[in-house]
Amino acid sequence: MNQKRKAYELSSPSDNKTFYNEWASRYDTDFYDDIDRENYGYPKKVADIYFRMAKKDNTPIADIGCGTGALGKHFMDPNFIIDGFDISPKMLTESKNKGYYRKLYECDLTKTAKLPRQKYRGLISCGAFTFGHLGPDHLLGIIQMLENGGLGVLGVNKGYYVKNGFENEIRKLESSGKINNIKIFEEPTSSKKTIKDIKTLKNEEINKMFVFTA
Repeated sequence: MNQKRKAYELSSPSDNKTFYNEWASRYDTDFYDDIDRENYGYPKKVADIYFRMAKKDNTPIADIGCGTGALGKHFMDPNFIIDGFDISPKMLTESKNKGYYRKLYECDLTKTAKLPRQKYRGLISCGAFTFGHLGPDHLLGIIQMLENGGLGVLGVNKGYYVKNGFENEIRKLESSGKINNIKIFEEPTSSKKTIKDIKTLKNEEINKMFVFTA
């Protein structure tokens, strides 16, 4: 079983912390080898959507489940400030060495009441909302990190999105006025696949892109 599959089977925050601490020093090599290093386009697609939708004031940005910085490296833009949040201190150490982030915070993202409120103008995530990780019940607490009018771009594995009822939770948040201007669309994980290929792909090979404002 490859490491990605093991990560999908994690069942608790403590499991996540132990697993990623042990994997941190090999993560960049192992993970990308598991899923085809050259074709992994998911982080860049999230970043591209953010830059396309963002205004000049959609900074600073919180990267949820930042890991070693797979998404953060696409935000090396002097006009955007980015902070990273992750449960694994050793993953954060790997990320710190790359210099992508202004600040890095070790935290259990399932304990959303302890996260900063209305501090950020942007919110991004790539890989945190998936099997063995964050679920739809954590969306509200994560979203509350945004100031009013802040922009969010969250990627969610489609198989996980469908199985766990993300659509229902998103519509509840919309009807309660927590989020607005919702756009949900699909992107292949692979950089060699396009929207035209969606019908030929499995749900696990597709990511739902959840875009909104607070």
